[in-house]
Amino acid sequence: METTIKIVILVAFILTRGEANQDLEKSVKDMMTRLVLNEKKLVETQSSLKMTQEELLQMKTMIVIVEVDNCATKDELNAIKDDLAATKVELTASKDVLSYLRNPPFFHACGCQSSTSITQETIHYGSLLYSSTNTEGGDLDISTGIFSCPYPGSYTVTWSLQADDHASDHVEIFLRKNEENVVESRHFSKYTGPSGYMLEQGGRTLVIHLDRGDSLDLYCVDCDTIYGTTFCVSLTTFDIE
Repeated sequence: METTIKIVILVAFILTRGEANQDLEKSVKDMMTRLVLNEKKLVETQSSLKMTQEELLQMKTMIVIVEVDNCATKDELNAIKDDLAATKVELTASKDVLSYLRNPPFFHACGCQSSTSITQETIHYGSLLYSSTNTEGGDLDISTGIFSCPYPGSYTVTWSLQADDHASDHVEIFLRKNEENVVESRHFSKYTGPSGYMLEQGGRTLVIHLDRGDSLDLYCVDCDTIYGTTFCVSLTTFDIE
């Protein structure tokens, strides 16, 4: 703008002195036109520069927003990773449960004794009437009469026998768990006649929970004579370990 003023003054000065001519006037007019165009371009450039600065500010703002979003996304990704890890653990547990369901543990064993007369002893068995299992580490040992639990769970225990009770004789038997009497399992038979005898068939069935390694046996407190004893143990419901 200052340059334009100077040129106008110069032109006025030249015209005042009477030295202007057509060529000079034309040159001045061209120069004025170029100056006006240059000033217009300058204004446009300044306006464009202002817009560019505003766009840069907007871009910086957007970059900040994107960085914040990235931080949030990282947190979300970490949370997703944690969820996936927890899901993997749950899937592993589910696979273990499915494995149990597809191939559940089972155990069945029955011992048999034709006859015995014992006192304060565990009943032994002359033969293994039945045995079937897919477990390891436990069994019914017929030589000792002791059952060792191979797998934790609820077991059904059943026994049956015939008591030969003579005058004043009696039979008293308990199921023992880990060598402790299960009081509720008491099996009792007695003949109170003055003479003669009585043959009494009897038995008991109980469901009892056992941990791995627990033991069961039939313990005779007083068994003068008993016949046809069968003792059976079956895993009814297994625990999920």
